[in-house]
Order: sequence, then structure tokens, then C-alpha cells
Amino acid sequence: MEKLDVKAMIESVISDLFDNQPLSTIFLKVQAISFFLENEQFTKWFKNENNGYANDETVPDYRNTGATVYANVATYGGMWQNIHIPIEQIKDNFVREWLSHVKLNDSIPEIEALLENTSNEGAFKRHVPAVAFSEIQKVLSPGYTIQDAWQEIQRSAMMNILYLVKNRLLQFFLELDREFNNEINFDVMLNKKEVEKIVNQTINANIINMGNGTVSANDSTNIGGQNNTLVINNEQKAEIEKVVAQIKEVAETFEDEKEEVLNELARIITQLDKPTPKTSIIANALHTINGILMGVAGNMATPVVVEGIKHVLSLIGG
Repeated sequence: MEKLDVKAMIESVISDLFDNQPLSTIFLKVQAISFFLENEQFTKWFKNENNGYANDETVPDYRNTGATVYANVATYGGMWQNIHIPIEQIKDNFVREWLSHVKLNDSIPEIEALLENTSNEGAFKRHVPAVAFSEIQKVLSPGYTIQDAWQEIQRSAMMNILYLVKNRLLQFFLELDREFNNEINFDVMLNKKEVEKIVNQTINANIINMGNGTVSANDSTNIGGQNNTLVINNEQKAEIEKVVAQIKEVAETFEDEKEEVLNELARIITQLDKPTPKTSIIANALHTINGILMGVAGNMATPVVVEGIKHVLSLIGG
């Protein structure tokens, strides 16, 4: 009975992901599957996503997002509020980098609740600790005193995390389902090595900064970082161009998402025209598109395109 339940739950999760069900609901099933799989790396990743990351050192790279800094400033003439701080002028490299990025360690249920309970416009705030005020103060004119400062994170950054987590889960369970040839009675315990391989190719793909006990981008089959380049042969380029054409055709049927998808496709095409394309840019664009496609329900072409994207990512290590 246990084997049947695992198989049924895996297929149920795949169906829920295609139907764009909330991750907080899907995670109840994923938790049960994790128990039966007994894979330490998958369990650790899932617990972090479900409960939140305990510290910045364990937050994966896909949760690191840009931020804009604002402050309330006291002057001799009164109080100025919501002043944009030009953090690029901060000379201390560590403080400048720390202020310009936020490692979002919130749990997936928390992120979904934030998005559900706020409007489609605006940004989320994270208050800056007072210890950083002295560095911010240096870029202001004399007589200005920081009273409060915060980082603003765009709503789209939160949504992108949900997209990427859904993408990893979908790829993982599709590969798992295919590995066992759609058999209802596959034996998890007899296939631990295969499960481990799939975890490394999907869940751990391109994850960095995960701390002890997890793989880095250099340990996996994918290439991480923002500046990676890879010689793309004619066959790989043809596969990418094929997927680009498929995505464009599907995007034409969209309304709100069309422009965003076409912008990401433009990034891919720009890289393909270069002698040494940055595969990280192509991969990031494909991941973003994949997340958007998963968020659009009711399009029969989406599963085919998602499979095509996954195939291209496997070719370029993205």
C-alpha cells in the first residue's frame, strides 16, 4: 500500500503544480513524499522552504534579490520622509553590497500570505539595523540625520521565488515519475541512488550558498554564477531557437504575461547573437519564463514547452 500511495502522491503533486495550486497546500503532500523518499538533501531543502531559512548563510542564491534603500531624515527645517538613498555612493564595499541585496529567508507559506494580503503594486519593506546608519549618513549632506531606513523589495521578486520553487519541484517529480517508468509499484528503497541523482539534477541545480551538507553549483551538473559562458554548438543553438519559437507562439495567446515573456526571449536572442553567450543569462531567462508559464492555467501547450525548456537547460547546464 505504501508504494501505491507514494506513486499516487507524486502524480497528484505534478497535477497540482500544472494547475497552479498554492505551494502551501502542495507542501502537505510533498512532506509525506519526503518521508518515504528518505533523501537527506531533498528533505533539508524542503524543510528550509517550508519553515524558512535559519540564517543568511543557508539561503540559496535564487532567494538573493536586489533592493532599494529609503530613509526618513531629520534636518534643521524638519523631517524629510521616504528619501531615496544613493547606495552606489557608499564607499564601504561590504555595506554597499549588503544594502543593495536582500536574502529572503521567509518560508514559502509566509511569502504566499504576503502576496495574497497585499495589492499587486508596491514593494515590501525590511528595516535596516541602526548599525548601518553611519555609512548611509556619509552620502548625505551635513545637517541630515537618519531617523529610520529600510530596504524595499519588489513584489515580483517574491513571486519569482514561488516560480522557481515550483519549477524545481515540477522538474524533480517529472524526472522521478519518468525514472520509474510510470510504474505504480516502484520501490523507493531499492532506487535510492537514482533518487539522489534526480535531486542533484533538479532540486540542487545551480544552488549556491547553501552551507554545509548541500551541493554547490560546482558539485552539480550545472554551471552557476552570473558571468559563466559556454561554447554553444550548432545543435544546442538549434534546440534553443526551437524552444524560443515555441515559447513565442504560446506567449501570443497570453494577455497580461505576454510582454514579460517577450522581454525574456529578447534577452535569450541577444545572447545567441554573441560570439560567447552567457549561458547563465539564457538559463535565468528560461527559468523566469518557465515560472510564468506555470502560473498561467488552461494552456494545453504549456506542458510541452516546459519539457522543452527543461531539455535546453540540461544542454547548457542552467
